[in-house]
Amino acid sequence: MISDSLHILSEHQYALARAWLAEEARGYRLNLEAWVMAEFHQLPRSPNTEGAQRLVRWIDRYLPQRARQRLAARLSRERQS
Repeated sequence: MISDSLHILSEHQYALARAWLAEEARGYRLNLEAWVMAEFHQLPRSPNTEGAQRLVRWIDRYLPQRARQRLAARLSRERQS
């Protein structure tokens, strides 16, 4: 699991997390199989409850620990600002 605080993503956090993950993948900072990224791209672009749950499951299942930590830090910085 990423962290307890990320198990419930607000609409704003969902959009930030999804955008961050997409940017990391585009910049080749995530080294994930094509089928894993295909599953990511099937997640809804607009936040909703089911989408947020699916995103958290995707992160838990496929995102390496170091990337999870970077994502959690990014969302934490956003909360503080």
